[in-house]
Amino acid sequence: MEWPKTESTYLTQPKEFQELFMTINSLSKPRLFLLILVMPGILWMSVLAAGFQGLMTIRDNQAIARQDREQLSLGVQTINLIGDMQFHLKSQVQAWKNILLRGQDPNKRTEYVQVFEMRERLVQDTMKRLPNYLQRLGMDNYDLQRVNELLEQHRAMGINYRAALQIFVDNLEANATAGDASHAADHVFVGQDAYASDKTDQLAEAVTSHVQGMVKLAGQRDDDWFVGETTKVAWVLAVLGLVVLPLAFFVVRNQVIRPITRMTDAIEQVADGNLKQRVPTQNVDELSRMSISFNRMTEELDRIHSGLQDERDKLTTIIVAAQEGIVVTDRQGEVVLINPAAERLLQKSAEQIKLEGFLNLLDDPEYLQAHLERSGIDIPTTIVYLNRVLNVCANTIHTPDDVLIGSAALLRDITEEKQLEKQLRSLSNTDSLTELHNRRRLDEILSDEFCRAKRYQQSLAVLMLDVDHFKRFNDEHGHDQGDRVLQAVARVMRRSCREVDFPCRYGGEEFCLILPNTPSDGARRMAERLRSGVELMQVDGLRVTISVGVAIYPLVGQSPEELQKAADEGLYQAKRAGRNRYCVATIETITDSVNPPASSMAVA
Repeated sequence: MEWPKTESTYLTQPKEFQELFMTINSLSKPRLFLLILVMPGILWMSVLAAGFQGLMTIRDNQAIARQDREQLSLGVQTINLIGDMQFHLKSQVQAWKNILLRGQDPNKRTEYVQVFEMRERLVQDTMKRLPNYLQRLGMDNYDLQRVNELLEQHRAMGINYRAALQIFVDNLEANATAGDASHAADHVFVGQDAYASDKTDQLAEAVTSHVQGMVKLAGQRDDDWFVGETTKVAWVLAVLGLVVLPLAFFVVRNQVIRPITRMTDAIEQVADGNLKQRVPTQNVDELSRMSISFNRMTEELDRIHSGLQDERDKLTTIIVAAQEGIVVTDRQGEVVLINPAAERLLQKSAEQIKLEGFLNLLDDPEYLQAHLERSGIDIPTTIVYLNRVLNVCANTIHTPDDVLIGSAALLRDITEEKQLEKQLRSLSNTDSLTELHNRRRLDEILSDEFCRAKRYQQSLAVLMLDVDHFKRFNDEHGHDQGDRVLQAVARVMRRSCREVDFPCRYGGEEFCLILPNTPSDGARRMAERLRSGVELMQVDGLRVTISVGVAIYPLVGQSPEELQKAADEGLYQAKRAGRNRYCVATIETITDSVNPPASSMAVA
């Protein structure tokens, strides 16, 4: 059937047909309009009915859920109570161990006994509270009986502990060793604490199993309710989905998926190192707030990264430019950092250092291992490596929580410092004019050698030398000539003495020669050798002579000062006897002298 499309059609039809067509049209328009209005109403009524039914079901389910929550909360409290009881029981056992380990001190024992008794009271208080919790949970009488048995067992343990403590104290008062007293006391209740701990663990497992059953039952009930409600709602959603899903897809795609995609792309860019990445913000919603927070985070990360990069560049510059060798390992002991100074000092390439390992830096693994284990304490820090003197500092680095980070070694070349130190020491101990030991070094050597001679009952000879008529050289020929005379005498001394002897300049024109382990005959021969050696030489055509005083320990002098003074008195005796000779000081202050021009024999 075809409906008329124009008014002209009506005019061409008979009158009865025209009236029929008008009636049909007037009836058809309200029906279509009602269909457009009623269908969404029906859908919304269905939604409201399903919602009302769901609310009524939720109300009924809330009462059951509230009861389940109360039971579960009670179960958690019971488990926590048992946990507290286990903790106090273990603390009681630990307090007993402290009594056995440190109880020989009465004060410590009293302190640990108080801790023990406090933990015992806490355990018993907890056990007394447990039956009420178990009854409210609806547990079996068997579990309640186990609590009572555990309480009686703990009381018996307390009696045994006190008996063991008395045995421990009696053994200590009987002068028994702490180990024997501990063994005797521990024998009284051996295994009881473990038995009580096992019973407590069994009770905890029973309560935990009961609570788990409650959770499972509640979960099953919730699942059944959820399945029923889901089935009801599914029919409503099936109808609404035809309209809501396309609209929801459009909204979600534009308002959620696209912003999240942009956020994901930006996060991937940041993960790849592009900290300049930013996310555009358009609306004022949660995703926009997240974008703003992301942008702030990337800006802060960029700032921190730039600062860290600057600090890293500074640190790299310091490490690379440092003259000290630096070698660092990771927590696995693998070498991860080697600066150029380390390669230069060790004369090894970075690849060779990594291949040989950290402990073989100095080709002495035992030394470096001991350095790490003792943190350099009682370990020599200065070694000679490849003809160079190195100062070594090595240590293992841990976090404040004692977690290993790695190891590091710092190598410093102190060869020039040691050479300079040696030169300075030589300058401080050497007379600059004669290159002999100076007066300060003379006093040190004489003190050391005198102590050694006295300790080992050896002879020690001291010779005091003085240039005869030295003032005349200065007055007639100038001080430069006097200096050359002193240098010539010093050369004779160095040439005449042994390696173990110590030639020194005492001051002015006076010299001193220390002869370790030298008896009287040897000292006389040395004095004559010096005297004759100086007499035979000429300095710029000038004849020079010396006078020598000799003192030998233990014949004279019971201290370094007395020995030196005796040699000085011998020198004055030689001067008074006519110069160009030596005199030996004796305890009676009688000196032997020698007339060198005649027979070179000593005269007393």
